[in-house]
Amino acid sequence: MKKVLAIIAVAAGIVIIGLAVIAVVSQSGDKTAARGVTTTKSKPASAVENVYGDRQYYSSLKELSDNAEVIVIGTVRAQLQTYNLSRDLQDPSKENTEFVVLGTDYEVGVDRYLKGAGNRKIIMTQEGGELDGKTQLMDARTPIHIGTTYILFLIKVSDKYRFGAEPYKFKISGGKVTVDSSEEIASVHFREMTEQEFLDELKASSP
Repeated sequence: MKKVLAIIAVAAGIVIIGLAVIAVVSQSGDKTAARGVTTTKSKPASAVENVYGDRQYYSSLKELSDNAEVIVIGTVRAQLQTYNLSRDLQDPSKENTEFVVLGTDYEVGVDRYLKGAGNRKIIMTQEGGELDGKTQLMDARTPIHIGTTYILFLIKVSDKYRFGAEPYKFKISGGKVTVDSSEEIASVHFREMTEQEFLDELKASSP
């Protein structure tokens, strides 16, 4: 009986040591920097990269409005393709094969243009996404949810829309407008308000 208990104790010890090793490995990662963008790479098992880059941050609706070509109220209808946003320095029409920054396109049905004009359906690109078994998560960019209605501050790039700064999207739900950004300070600069209050404040900030 003592021999059996000893074997069980040894086995339990091995399991505990194994779990400890797994925990350490799962939390480890290596950081690399390229062209001002830093990526934190997880181990191949998860194939996830957190990408950090310099990005303009605006703290008022006036700044956002002044730097946006169009402002729309729109609902995300579908997630489209994911591809490499990084371009070859010698030929911008080609992808950079040495450095990858993923971007994902979304189809947005525009309900109303608050600034500018355009089609009732636009394609919006946000950094991050999943391609060929690799996932990239861009700092400050919160996930875009299909079926959600947003107020979006955008600029046109070719035939698509993006916005390089944060925050650039505000979620509308239950008649309330809330800033949608992982920048913690954003919720301080942009308080929750009713949709009408938001529109009134936006109009007042951009006469």
